[in-house]
Amino acid sequence: MTTLKTTFIRKERIHSMDALRAIMMMLGIVLHSTEPYSLGDDSFWPKDPEATHLSLNYIFSLVHLFRMPIFFLIAGFFGALLFYERGLISMIRNRASRVVLPFIVFLLLLHPIIILVFDHTSTVFKDQISPVVTTMTLLPQITYHLWFLYYLIMITAFTLVWHFGFRGYPQLEKALLGHSNG
Repeated sequence: MTTLKTTFIRKERIHSMDALRAIMMMLGIVLHSTEPYSLGDDSFWPKDPEATHLSLNYIFSLVHLFRMPIFFLIAGFFGALLFYERGLISMIRNRASRVVLPFIVFLLLLHPIIILVFDHTSTVFKDQISPVVTTMTLLPQITYHLWFLYYLIMITAFTLVWHFGFRGYPQLEKALLGHSNG
């Protein structure tokens, strides 16, 4: 009888996932390029009122609809793959070194740079930049574009709590997950 663990063992890189991730990253450039030129005042980024067009709102909405959910699906796929290939401890070490550590390091490195850039551009864009972004603090009040890593950390922590919390209650876990008892 084969186990779930042997089903997930792979010998080579999954190039299709690399390609999908690369395409989604390039669509991120498209998405963020439309921001300053789309209509409306609901954006975090300053707008150029002389060069806006409604079509950019549609491009932004279309790309935004599926891009980040695909990134989360890819992260979940590789997280599960790691868990089944290498085990729980190795997965936790991997997530700590590849998600938690970069999140902390880059948030602390980027925070002063972002504050300086927004402070400088606020002279050009006047009152369009949020005071939360231009307030220099020791620790950042927001995660900027590192929110994806922040949510991956929370999802991983929740999954670990779920795993250890229901370890002694397999019937309850099956009921919550909707598995049949047969």
